[in-house]
Amino acid sequence: MYYKIFPLFNGLFSVRFGEIHTQFDKIRSIPSFVFLIIADDNEAFLVDCGFASDYIPGINSIYLRKPEEELHNALLRHNIYPDKIKTIIQTHLHWDHTGGMNLFPNATFHVQSRELSGIIDVGILEECSFEVHRWLPYLDRFNLIDGHAEIRPGLNVLASGIHTPGHQVVEVKTRSGTVILGGDEPLLYDNLWDMIPEKAKQRYLDEADPKFFWDQEARSIILSKLNAEGKIGMINPQFMSFHNIKKRADKFLSSHDPGLKEISYL
Repeated sequence: MYYKIFPLFNGLFSVRFGEIHTQFDKIRSIPSFVFLIIADDNEAFLVDCGFASDYIPGINSIYLRKPEEELHNALLRHNIYPDKIKTIIQTHLHWDHTGGMNLFPNATFHVQSRELSGIIDVGILEECSFEVHRWLPYLDRFNLIDGHAEIRPGLNVLASGIHTPGHQVVEVKTRSGTVILGGDEPLLYDNLWDMIPEKAKQRYLDEADPKFFWDQEARSIILSKLNAEGKIGMINPQFMSFHNIKKRADKFLSSHDPGLKEISYL
């Protein structure tokens, strides 16, 4: 089975921290992409769900998105109706990859078990990176994966564990070779909060919208899901290094590569 890949541009976002936002060029005007995959038999799949304009962490964060770049409109240009999509692969559960999950009432979301088990104990500053209340309502439609897996012939996930505890990439067989959709695999933001002065951190805690923070109920719901599926305890799937992932690919694409705007399909 072969597939075509269509990068769908989902807009630009800038994460700002009040008056100090100019210090962080790496999180300014970030392009965001969702990947539509269409198989030879015309079945459609998605990799990630982009970001929601009403949830960009920080203080006075901004975005730029045209109407045609809204995810449902981008899909309709390909004659794909959101309610017809049955399979969505989440590379990870950061806010800029889960914002459109509510558009897909009939989809199963493929997520690494380690992603859920690994984020339960995130600190309060890191909570904003995982827009937990966006995806909690769909937890019963999460298919939890432990390590590498075949979704269907020619479409695989490879556990990488870089960027988030359960990050995964998607390996796609196309007629021009193997393409790996890498999510945020090359990006390490582990020290982002270390770059921000303590005064600015406290301002964020004092002034940021409460929706950016979790509550204990959220953790209880996640634990119940893990317990129901026998995933409590150490989930240690085999991870593949970034070097070995790239060796498998004829082409490697990340979710925030501005060059994707020049690509119609692969």
